[in-house]
Amino acid sequence: MDKSFWTIAGALIMALICLPFGGWTMLLGLPVGAGLARWRIEAWQHRFIEAPVLQRAFFRILGHGCKLSGSVQPEQIQAVQAWMRTIDLSLSEQQSAINAFNMGKQGIDAPIVAARLHQRVRAWDFRLWLGWSLVRVVKSAYQTTSAERHLANLLELMGLPSLLAASVKNPPPKISKQAAPTEIVQTPWTLLGVTPSARGPELKTAYRRAMAAVHPDKIAAQGGSQDEIEIAKQKSQAIQEAWAKVKHLAR
Repeated sequence: MDKSFWTIAGALIMALICLPFGGWTMLLGLPVGAGLARWRIEAWQHRFIEAPVLQRAFFRILGHGCKLSGSVQPEQIQAVQAWMRTIDLSLSEQQSAINAFNMGKQGIDAPIVAARLHQRVRAWDFRLWLGWSLVRVVKSAYQTTSAERHLANLLELMGLPSLLAASVKNPPPKISKQAAPTEIVQTPWTLLGVTPSARGPELKTAYRRAMAAVHPDKIAAQGGSQDEIEIAKQKSQAIQEAWAKVKHLAR
């Protein structure tokens, strides 16, 4: 997934470095740059495999990134599996990575994990490789404007330029007869956690319970990050809008 890109990039960079010394030197620089790039990739992969804590942190960030547009898409799952094969994770390491990925989908402490990864990984080229891999996987499926903005924020927390999020072209959204797969189809009842037949006190109780679970003040009191509080605000607003549509049934 990564080798061809970094090999070509290494060859071109070395050719540009050698350009002032003449055409033949530039041509010789192409294979040298490609070889150095392949060597660095192998070193990055070896370092990643030898660091279980780093693996878990990265896959948590990856899970969070893939969920930014609402749901993880099949293309993203395939990209994650391909990336795990590329770096040759063992079966036990793959299972640990999957667990971390699923934990990351919940969005808990994602900004903190990204900041800690920045602290643990001092080598900028290694961080760049991880960040670019993150962007490649996340943007294997369509990302909304809001999701791309959050992805750029994650990269900044990792100590990388936010422009890296734009280094991979955003694929077009899929359109189906039922619904676009990048959006979660929600009804007032699913948001409140009840069936459409719910009425009266049951509906009121469901509304209060749903609001209590995601109230921004509660998240803030629990020490939630600014991103978590913002997500809670969005969920609270969605629940309030759902309640406005069905509250006449609770009377």
